[in-house]
Amino acid sequence: MTHTNRPPRPPSLTDDDYIRAAKSLKCDVSSIRAAADVESDGGGFIFYDKKNEWRPKILFERHVMYRRYKQYNGYDKAIAKVRHHPDIINTRPGGYQGGDAEHDRLGKARLLIHKNLALESASWGMFQIMGYHWQSLGYKSVVDFVLKMSESEANQLDAFVKFIKNNTNLLNAIRSKDWQLFARSYNGKAYAKNKYDIRMRQAEKDWRAQGVNDVKPPVTALPTAPTTSEPTTPVATTDNTPILVDGSSVTIRPVCPSDCPCACHTDVNLTT
Repeated sequence: MTHTNRPPRPPSLTDDDYIRAAKSLKCDVSSIRAAADVESDGGGFIFYDKKNEWRPKILFERHVMYRRYKQYNGYDKAIAKVRHHPDIINTRPGGYQGGDAEHDRLGKARLLIHKNLALESASWGMFQIMGYHWQSLGYKSVVDFVLKMSESEANQLDAFVKFIKNNTNLLNAIRSKDWQLFARSYNGKAYAKNKYDIRMRQAEKDWRAQGVNDVKPPVTALPTAPTTSEPTTPVATTDNTPILVDGSSVTIRPVCPSDCPCACHTDVNLTT
């Protein structure tokens, strides 16, 4: 089904967003853009036609689903799930369908395996951060993480910055443009199979050639100091950062069981 009243796309990243992130990481803008290009083709959202809504780009990892489920429920129960649903929980990676079909796989795993462990088993947004990192990145729960990733690419970039800062190898690699180290630390030991390091190296060169590292952030003029002793009205400024709260994209409802291993008390409606 093709909808004619498609809702607006969540806010995209601006040059200023990239500049602020690069300043925070003390690296080049071209390096961050290279990571975005390779991880998600430079975009953090995909239109989910079945629900007429924008959703974060994801990749559901069935082998991570197996590991997460086994951690909280034991080997025997995890293997039993594998026997019944090998397409969404498995000891081996695979079963990828790409695009919005990954949300179908996620929805099936949430229905048949575990609601929140399934969210932890997908990589989210422009930089494909795994959901199970939610706690180390400072989010209240995996649901909180997913809600933030569903709002804007700026939130996805913020998660990337936190993730890089939490890993010394990644931080050193992105600063020095050591793409082999970066890919191995970010994508795992099998990085060479998909040529992550080669693709990032080339993408960084391409962005650098376009001059993105030469773009300077806008300078905001300071208010002029008063020349008289008369009281003056304080000057209010805003950063003009776009904020979108789209109630039609995500809803929260209190259905999380009390024994949820994720220690959250809300659930996010991302069913298919």
